[in-house]
Amino acid sequence: MTAIAARRAGPSRIGALGRAIRRWRSLSVGLTVLIIFAAVALGADLIRPYHDAISQDLAQSLKGPSAAHFFGTDEYGRDMFARVVFGARTTLTVAIASVLIASVVGIPLGLSIGYIGGLYEAIVSRILDALFAFPIVLLAIAIVTIIGPGIIGAMIAIGFAAIPTTARIVRSSMVAERQNEYVEASQSLGSSTVYIIFRVILPNLIGPILVLVSLGLAYATLEESGLSFLGLGAQSPLPEWGAMLSTARLYLIQDPWYAFFPGAAIFILVFSLNLVGDGLRDLTDPRRLRG
Repeated sequence: MTAIAARRAGPSRIGALGRAIRRWRSLSVGLTVLIIFAAVALGADLIRPYHDAISQDLAQSLKGPSAAHFFGTDEYGRDMFARVVFGARTTLTVAIASVLIASVVGIPLGLSIGYIGGLYEAIVSRILDALFAFPIVLLAIAIVTIIGPGIIGAMIAIGFAAIPTTARIVRSSMVAERQNEYVEASQSLGSSTVYIIFRVILPNLIGPILVLVSLGLAYATLEESGLSFLGLGAQSPLPEWGAMLSTARLYLIQDPWYAFFPGAAIFILVFSLNLVGDGLRDLTDPRRLRG
């Protein structure tokens, strides 16, 4: 009977999740767009049209959209459709890597200071406050200036700059969660601090952490594009949306399509990530689930 109940529970939970996703259409729309972007990034070599993202053809420079060049061409005659497609790979790679850096450091740090408290929390919080006093973009610019321009430097800079925000948000969730009775029960059983933090409390914080990660990806996309726009991120000829916008501003009158397509790609990706974040927040909110 136990096995049968377990088999029934699995599909019922999946069905409940499916109904919840349909209920929150923003999550469904955002996930759909993200899947498309991920497929474009992974399959860029397969879906690009007649030209690659780097080959130059000066005779075709600054051409408008056409059957031969869906998004037109840039000042070197490079196909903009191919560059926008490959730019998705560059942008998503930097955004995911930077959020991973911030999560690997910031989440355990926030969990520990939120649970342990006391002098440890006071010291670490003051350090985080000092870093938090700097705007994230300025802090990222300072870091990438020291490390050197390029996508590796952008990954490290954005990830490091996001650690204080990540740690503070996770700490707030931990402070609220550690007051629950199940934590006191684990403490009374003599469980270690590490076990309580990562095996008892962390699973109950997955919802807020998923929201944090999705919104972190949106911010990382904007920051990565901003660094590349300033010449501190991806370097030519590597296709990247922010770098394309930086060059396109010189040709806004002559070729407005040059700026439109990479700008639209950034907007759609960031908007979809915010939809996912809002949807996950509603999906993991017990009050909304009861309603």
